[in-house]
Amino acid sequence: VGHIKARVVTGDEAIANMVRTSQKEIGSVVNMECVVQSTLFEDVTEYLKISNKELSTQLMDNPSSKHADDFRNWKGSIEDFYKENKTQLMDLALFNTQPVYWQDRINPIGGMRNSKILDLGCGIGTASLFLAQNRNTVVGYDINSQLIDFCNFRKSKLGITHVSFTTEMPDLADFNLVIAIDFLEHLDTLHDFLLKLGKGMKPESRLYHSDIWGGQETHPMHFDHSKEIDDWLKESGFIVWDLRWAARV
Repeated sequence: VGHIKARVVTGDEAIANMVRTSQKEIGSVVNMECVVQSTLFEDVTEYLKISNKELSTQLMDNPSSKHADDFRNWKGSIEDFYKENKTQLMDLALFNTQPVYWQDRINPIGGMRNSKILDLGCGIGTASLFLAQNRNTVVGYDINSQLIDFCNFRKSKLGITHVSFTTEMPDLADFNLVIAIDFLEHLDTLHDFLLKLGKGMKPESRLYHSDIWGGQETHPMHFDHSKEIDDWLKESGFIVWDLRWAARV
């Protein structure tokens, strides 16, 4: 070709390219420029008080692998790990801008309107903010106080109403839809959790869950409940529709 040469890419350019690529590949899934997705990196830099260059360095340093290493080296309980761990924010920031997150996780619930929704393990609040932006009333729940603080930071900055975030489990009977995106696989005591979920949710409310079971070689925090979950859901009072949807009877 004769015209290819090395080029230094700045932090701003690297982040802009990530956002442009993910937005292009999302396409009609969101069917609009989603401000919740497009401003995420900008909000991370402002919240953490770091430069775009520092952000791009951290994003390219495989935050998922660092998060997995932290889990392997953790000596306390699993619950305390998720309460105290500080690597989740960067890991989730990278994942929540990826096309697979929007196409595979958000797309099945993207058309929800006028629902009262509980987002279990809401992380950095991406799904909660998106659903609230689309005329739903949403509560995001997570036990990690840093993540909830970031959620409230984004809520305030984006000016999105009808959403709140908490580290205390809300009353399950207040919601007609409970979502659990990449959450259930992190629970080693999933059976007990589903029993409580079924007991607390009101009849005819629905559960949407998107899970990544197993793969503990690279993701040691992912437990494999794939063979038991349908039976556990039925035991907990749900009718199972498919791999992601169930209804409380």
